Amino acid sequence: MADQREEIARLKGLSRPSGMDRGTEPPKPANRDAKRRRGKVAPRVVVEDRPVRITVAPGSRFKGYEPFLVQDLVLSATAACDQRES
Repeated sequence: MADQREEIARLKGLSRPSGMDRGTEPPKPANRDAKRRRGKVAPRVVVEDRPVRITVAPGSRFKGYEPFLVQDLVLSATAACDQRES
């Protein structure tokens, strides 16, 4: 069966690529337009603005505000009491 395919390919003028020839060609890139892109990512936590009040030394001058972010991890346990009829 394989001999017939090779003979037909030879008669049609088709060259049959070997395994080495197939490996040298880079794979075709996927359609880039079909990819779904992520939109703007919303933050997972709520950022709350809290001004920090400190006492200022006398004679100092105000140079403006400098924002900084403090991240805190809060772990809490909750318990629920359910009742059922018996």
